[in-house]
Amino acid sequence: MQKASANVDEDQSRGGAYKHGMSNGDDIDTTTAPEDTSNYINQNERSAAQIQADWVASGHTGISPDALAAFGNALHTVTDMTSPEHEGYQRWHGKWDLFGATAAYHFFGESYISRARKAAAEAAARQAFLKTFGSQALQNATGGLAHSMKLT
Repeated sequence: MQKASANVDEDQSRGGAYKHGMSNGDDIDTTTAPEDTSNYINQNERSAAQIQADWVASGHTGISPDALAAFGNALHTVTDMTSPEHEGYQRWHGKWDLFGATAAYHFFGESYISRARKAAAEAAARQAFLKTFGSQALQNATGGLAHSMKLT
């Protein structure tokens, strides 16, 4: 999952802004960003769920590495969206706009995430994992933490 998330993060293009819960810097408004972002998350979660179902159907146990990779794509976006630098589908102009000044400000802003924001990102990640892999897999992955938090 970590490698998949890092691969998604490599796309810092304007056209890939939706992968980070942001809008294209060229857009006049953010009307397409929510739909594009949602479609990207849902597509990767569905792929992960299908890969996992196929994995189990072929007699394997545990979670498929390929399913985790597909889920990692979605997870990157899910957790990025909790950042104050991303929320509300803010515009992304790419790494090199204004000699990189806007991007530098963005990256600096992300380096100081509050505990509450981290908790929100973790909760969003757990919810996405639950949706994709089910409650038993989440319980296995978190050592029962999901049950104690009463996630549904």
